Amino acid sequence: MKKIKKGIKGITLVALVVTIIVLLILSGVAISLSIGEDGIFKRAQDASKIYENASQNELIDIEKVSNYIEDYFNKKVDDIKISDIIGGDILENTTKVKDTNGEIFFVPGGFKVSEETENEINKGIVIQDIEGNEFVWVPVQNIGEMIINSNEDIILDNVSKSTRTYSNLRIRELDKTKFSMVKPGDITSSREPDILRDYDTKEEYYKGILGFNTVDDMADSMIKEYNNMLNSINKYNGFYVGRYELTGSISEPTVKKGKVLTTQEAGNWYYLYRSCNNMINTMYAKTTMIYGCQWDEICEWLKECGFDTDNDSSKWGNYSNTGGTDEPTGSNEKWQANKIYDLAGNHWEFTQEAYSTNYRVGRAGAFGSTSPAADRNIDTQISLDTADTTRVTLYIK
Repeated sequence: MKKIKKGIKGITLVALVVTIIVLLILSGVAISLSIGEDGIFKRAQDASKIYENASQNELIDIEKVSNYIEDYFNKKVDDIKISDIIGGDILENTTKVKDTNGEIFFVPGGFKVSEETENEINKGIVIQDIEGNEFVWVPVQNIGEMIINSNEDIILDNVSKSTRTYSNLRIRELDKTKFSMVKPGDITSSREPDILRDYDTKEEYYKGILGFNTVDDMADSMIKEYNNMLNSINKYNGFYVGRYELTGSISEPTVKKGKVLTTQEAGNWYYLYRSCNNMINTMYAKTTMIYGCQWDEICEWLKECGFDTDNDSSKWGNYSNTGGTDEPTGSNEKWQANKIYDLAGNHWEFTQEAYSTNYRVGRAGAFGSTSPAADRNIDTQISLDTADTTRVTLYIK
C-alpha cells in the first residue's frame, strides 16, 4: 500500500468551479465588447462605412471639381444664347452656345461671333478671330458617315506609316466612271489620308517646303492631324470651314474677302498646304487644308438646306454661264450658301484627297466650267494655275 505524500497542494472543486465561472464572465464581456451594439466588430463595421461614405463623398467632390474645370474651359452654360454675344468681345475660352432654335454649337477661345452671322446654324453661324479671319460652323450629326474604321493596319503608299481610319468619300454617281473610293495605299483611285509617291517622296517638297526630315515624318504628321480633326468633330459635333477661299500670301495667309491666293502665286499644292496648316494653331483651335471628307460633309449639309450641290450649282456659284471670270472671293452675294462664299465655282479648290500616284483632288468647279459644288477634278501637286486654290478648315481642340 502506497503512502500518501504530505505537503503537495491541489485545486479544490470549489476553486475550479469559481475559476470556470470567472472565465465565462470574462468571455461574455469580451464577446459583448466585440460583437455587441457598441462592440469592437460593430465599431469596425461602422468605421468601414464611415470611410466608404467619406471616399464616395471625396469622389463626388473630385468629380464636381473636374466638372467645374471642364465647364470653365468649355463654358458649358445652358443659358448662353447667340443673341447675347453677336458682335461682342473675343471669347477667352471655348464656349458652348445655343442658336435661336436651341441647337448647340461651340465658339473656340480667341474668336467671337461675327456681326454678319445668322442666328441659326442652318443659315450660317459666322465667327471671327482678332485678325478678321472668318469661319462658318458646319454641323456633323453622324461622324460614322465620314469615316471607315479598319480592324487592321493600313499602310500608306510608299512609306512605313499606317492608319486604321480613313475617309468614307462620297463619290457622286456621275463620277463613278472616273472616281471610286479605295483604301490608303491603293493607288487606283481616290483615298484619304495618303502619300503620293511621285511628288511627296521628293526632298525638295517634303523637306524643302514642308520642313520634314523624311517622307515618313510627313506621313506621320498627316495621320496625326487627320485623327485630331476627327476626334474634334466627334467631341463637338462639327467643325468650321473658311468663309472664303484662301487669300493673303503664303507667309501671311488669310480667310477674308479679296484676291484669291492661287497655285500660280503660291507656287504649288505644298505651299498652300503649309499656309493652311500654319495659319492658326492655338490652345483652342487649329487650321488645316480642307479634307475631302469635310468637303463631302459640307455638300451634304448644304443639300439638306436646299442648295443643289450634285447637279447644277450655278444659281449660287461663279461659272462660265453666270460670271465666267476670275473674281475676288466674297465679291458677289449670290455666290454664297449659308454664309460660305464661292464654294461653288470661282476656283477649283485643292483638298488633301489623293488620286493615283501624282494627283490631289480639287472640288467645286471654276469660273470657266459648269461643274457642281460636289464635283471632283484632279491636278498635280506642282501645278501652277490661276484656276486652282484651296480652302481652310478649323477644328476645336
